[in-house]
Amino acid sequence: MDTKCVVQGEPVKGIGKLLEPSGLGKTILAERRRAKEEATDYIYEVAKARKPDMNIVIAETEIPEVGGNSVVIIPDIRKLPAAREWAETLPDDVIVICGQDLCHQITAFFRLH
Repeated sequence: MDTKCVVQGEPVKGIGKLLEPSGLGKTILAERRRAKEEATDYIYEVAKARKPDMNIVIAETEIPEVGGNSVVIIPDIRKLPAAREWAETLPDDVIVICGQDLCHQITAFFRLH
């Protein structure tokens, strides 16, 4: 893994870095043994606080229909395999953050779009 793109030292709390314009392609790690659902809820709350003018959506089982000015949180990218292709079709003002289990104790979140 390229450590230049990893926000270190603030697991999950570093989510603000993914919401910034320079966040595309960056990855953060949730705290060890933190439930993915809890981490996802935290990301949702941070996104809502930092981007109050944006539509914040959690997409767990199907790809959502969103217009511009949105943040989409996909807790488990494996459950939505078409998400990568879908993200390529989105306007620039849509942020897509995806989660992926690295092992049974750690989840990574990365900015896909």
